[in-house]
Amino acid sequence: MDSKKNDNELIYYLNGKFLPESELLISPLDRGFLLGDGVFETVKAINSMLFRLPQHYERMVSTARFLEIGKLPALDKVLSIAVELLKRNNLKDAYIRITSSSGKEEGSSPTFFVTARPLKPYPKILYSNGASIIISKYRKCEMTPAAKIKTTSYEENLILRREARHSDCLESAVCNHENFICEGSFSNIFAIIDGRVVTPDRGLPILAGVTRQAVLETCRENNIDVVEDRFFLDDFLSAEEVFLSSTLLDIMPVTKALTYIEPDKVRDPAMAVKKTHLKTNVIGTGKPGPITAKLMKLFRQKIDLECRSK
Repeated sequence: MDSKKNDNELIYYLNGKFLPESELLISPLDRGFLLGDGVFETVKAINSMLFRLPQHYERMVSTARFLEIGKLPALDKVLSIAVELLKRNNLKDAYIRITSSSGKEEGSSPTFFVTARPLKPYPKILYSNGASIIISKYRKCEMTPAAKIKTTSYEENLILRREARHSDCLESAVCNHENFICEGSFSNIFAIIDGRVVTPDRGLPILAGVTRQAVLETCRENNIDVVEDRFFLDDFLSAEEVFLSSTLLDIMPVTKALTYIEPDKVRDPAMAVKKTHLKTNVIGTGKPGPITAKLMKLFRQKIDLECRSK
């Protein structure tokens, strides 16, 4: 039987029941807790309409199949759960997280958990002035089996996020061992190089995001030259414009990229005593560029169109 919502509690969905946070119970023996053996997707709701839920959930089901997690609910069921959570929590603009672990034992019934929380936009000043990112000291590896899938084994991403936070940056971008730019800890990366929008191709160790695909569509629908290709870090740092994409960011312009300086190349004696040496690289003019600005507007229109009430 479902519980009633207290004034200060959100309602969540767990294994067939709608429950307040105070009544949520997941076994500590769950493999999601013990091993990070699970999958998840984050979907944005605007005006109570979910943006591209089918694409998100198709990827989640495909990943669950690859990880041999038991059968997940059908898409229609997930949609009804999400809509009910929005209603019960009195939300119109929200982010929906859909999570499933493999349960207490391999081959057992999955734990299925859905949340709906108020959508908190990133500060407007970041969109108007551009964000700063750091080029990570770590590298992505193509050969790891989870390189291109979205799982709850998220420690690598959290390490990158802490790296960004410690440098007062929004995001940490990662290269592979050949120094090709791959992706951010929670975002896909785009650069405008020689007037063309370029994003790392799927042959690299990237999670090809749903928002990334929507940005590619936006470019093609509006005759903006775009390609999936590879570019080195130096090409990235000298790009005319750079922006990030993700479910919650939409399109975020980047105007500064921090890079590490090797200790033997630090010439300033005052810097030599510091453990970490960083150089600030200005992207383009140091302000969001015209192509990024145009895409931000067009992408907002795409979301509004797809999330318009029928």
